Amino acid sequence: MKVNMKQKFDYSLDVILRAREERFSHSDKIEGMRKPKFIEREENNESIVTKREFDIALDKTPASIKKMLAPDMFRFVETAVWDKNSNTHKWEMVPGAQKDRLVWKGITKYYQSGDISERSIECDIRVRVPIIGDAIERMIAEGFKKSQQKDFQSISAMAKIIMSEES
Repeated sequence: MKVNMKQKFDYSLDVILRAREERFSHSDKIEGMRKPKFIEREENNESIVTKREFDIALDKTPASIKKMLAPDMFRFVETAVWDKNSNTHKWEMVPGAQKDRLVWKGITKYYQSGDISERSIECDIRVRVPIIGDAIERMIAEGFKKSQQKDFQSISAMAKIIMSEES
């Protein structure tokens, strides 16, 4: 299943890129913001590579699906690479079990568009599980879309803070 999203920010690209990074240091100023707990983080002149553990909340997952899959299939390690030169964020979520049955990866691109900036998100979710694979893909896609909307809101909130501090 492919998920494609476009989100427009009311700020210039330089402000959005700064807000994207700084929001974690100012999580107390942004509602619902939590600083991610990276298990690895490496930075050089061209990129930032991070790894973090991530669990899918199972509260809305039908019991029939939970019974058919190992619980570790809902626990992931996200590996992400931020390319500083192209303003792209490539990531992949690798499940804790049945790695050959689930692919979840994507790329997010940030760019200037006139007076505003935008980001495009391309995500590929494939679950190779008979009968219930499509349902799991839809469940992951819906959660992913909500997560990206929260991410967009946190970047926008931080951009607003940056602009008010510079006024």
